[in-house]
Amino acid sequence: MAMDDTSIDDLVKRVHDTMGHPGVRRALYFVKHVNSSVTRRKVHSVVTNCKECQSIDPAAVKWRKESLGVDETWKRVGMNVTHYGGRSYLSFIDCGPSRFALWRPMRLQTSASIIQQLEAVFFERGAPEELLTDNDTAFRSKSFSAFTREWGMHIRFRRAHVPSGNGVVERCHRSIKVIATRNGCSVAEAVYLYNLMPKDDCTTSNVPANMLYRYTVRI
Repeated sequence: MAMDDTSIDDLVKRVHDTMGHPGVRRALYFVKHVNSSVTRRKVHSVVTNCKECQSIDPAAVKWRKESLGVDETWKRVGMNVTHYGGRSYLSFIDCGPSRFALWRPMRLQTSASIIQQLEAVFFERGAPEELLTDNDTAFRSKSFSAFTREWGMHIRFRRAHVPSGNGVVERCHRSIKVIATRNGCSVAEAVYLYNLMPKDDCTTSNVPANMLYRYTVRI
């Protein structure tokens, strides 16, 4: 049964809202999974008139092409302490093809707390060869150095507030915070939605969650 324009608008708006207010191409990707007959023009009309998207962070940020990406999944992982909604989180972003993200809530920004979160992630997903992080004192402690040696990882310190040095991490942070703010959802849900959005905006094989386990877990 064919849908009228009002029904299609409602469908597109519902999908756009539910999936974290993505742009036109990503919204079209999700809408096509529900109704393959919906046109790009219809999605464009709904997305460009979305009040939440217009009122919260409407301007896209242009990042310099990052030089710290790698060709292998979970080989280099960007790690950082970030903040949202008055809470601290330890964030992870795969610098490889998947760009898969993880955020873990933290009560204390200490080496011990960070090590505890890292262990939980590594026992679940394996340790990368390299951690890319900033010069926070928590990452410079003797206990943290001993922990990375135990796992056989190299630490690469990057300069903070330099687009060419932290573009991968900062772009991920921005995307997740925008999703959480526009959707009014938790950080956990925002990260989940981020990991379902294809990097090329239209291909299932480029969804971070679908790409994650295309690597050999280090033992």
